[in-house]
Amino acid sequence: MVDTLNLNMIIDQEPNHGLSREQQERLRLACFELLAVMLDDPAPPNCIECDAEITQPATGRPRQFCGDACRQRAAYYAKTAGQ
Repeated sequence: MVDTLNLNMIIDQEPNHGLSREQQERLRLACFELLAVMLDDPAPPNCIECDAEITQPATGRPRQFCGDACRQRAAYYAKTAGQ
C-alpha cells in the first residue's frame, strides 16, 4: 500500500519531464487527494467464488462469499480437488 511518505519519495524520484515547480506541486497535491479518496472509500470486496460484489455487515467478520450457494460450491470444490 502506498502511504504519503512513499508517495513523496516516488514523486521526488521521477523525472520532472519539464514541469515547473508549481506544476510539480499541483501534481503532488492531486496524487495526495487521490490517495485520500482511495484510503477512505476502498473498493467493495468480491465473492471469492463468483466474483460478485459483497455488501459487508457493519459488525462481525468480513464476508468472503455472496451467499450459501457460493460457500457450499467452494467447499465442494475444495473437497473434490484432491481426487
